[in-house]
Amino acid sequence: MLLRTVDPTEPAIRRLVEKLDEYRKSLYPLKLTLIVPPEKLKSPQIIFLAAYENQQLLGCGGIDFTDPDYAEIRKMYVEPAARRKGVASLLLNALEQQARQRQYHLICLETGKFQEPAMELYQKHGYQPSKAFGSYQENPYSRYYSKTIAL
Repeated sequence: MLLRTVDPTEPAIRRLVEKLDEYRKSLYPLKLTLIVPPEKLKSPQIIFLAAYENQQLLGCGGIDFTDPDYAEIRKMYVEPAARRKGVASLLLNALEQQARQRQYHLICLETGKFQEPAMELYQKHGYQPSKAFGSYQENPYSRYYSKTIAL
């Protein structure tokens, strides 16, 4: 498997982000579903990675360094056929490494209560349930996690 830094607006990556958004819209009330267009993910403060195997796109994820106090995992998504094969773990480890390189000690993320595989992944990697952070508001559907990382 190969990871590379990608532009979230390139067509194949855009489709993955849109698949994640559609999936979340099918699970949660629209007013609580954070839809962030790929154009807003294209920023010097956001690193976006994609996983490939034999040139086939398997998944993507980003890490946002906009806040000086924490990095935020954004838009993690793995194609259904590629799940349970280590793609998400590979992406998450690489995103954490990006945080270490930038001297961030804290990584936060938001996921939904119906996304049990995502919550299992984050907990397996040492993320602990936490309170809402940044501009997020507590709501019955969101689950927040954070992890302190060693540099």
